[in-house]
Amino acid sequence: VAYPYYGRQGQVVSFLYDITDRKNPVFIRKVSQDGSRYISSRMIDGVLYTLSSYSVRGESENEIKKKAVPNVNGEEIYCDCIYIYDYDSVSYTVLSAYDTRLNSGEVNSLSILGGGEEVYCSGDALYVARSNYNNNDGEYSDIYAFSLNGTEIAYKASGTVKGRFLNQF
Repeated sequence: VAYPYYGRQGQVVSFLYDITDRKNPVFIRKVSQDGSRYISSRMIDGVLYTLSSYSVRGESENEIKKKAVPNVNGEEIYCDCIYIYDYDSVSYTVLSAYDTRLNSGEVNSLSILGGGEEVYCSGDALYVARSNYNNNDGEYSDIYAFSLNGTEIAYKASGTVKGRFLNQF
């Protein structure tokens, strides 16, 4: 289960439980990532992919610098795992992946500067889209593509198309 965790502003948290005995669920682990808005999640072969939207806003320049890089499990996402699509955006799309069959283990993550709204996922790829409006061009959508291979996630491409998405299908 992933949802915005209101105990700490700006977190989406997944709690993993073993429900073999449904009357006595056993807590396994917690995975958190920055994001004031839960976008979506998908599970493929026991690997959970979670997406959140993280906004970099603050009252002062110093406050904004402290928030400039999103965190997953309290660790900043490595700079080589952050991609910039929209220089004017104040929102990151944060993507994390971990194997739910393991009681512990690495959580892989990456982020793209540019918000996300709709998600489509196949067995080996994940696409995130967001709608925009431009006074000159009308409606258009930005699309980000990621490859999936177990817990390994990789940014592949971004692009813009005219029109907007109706929904994730």
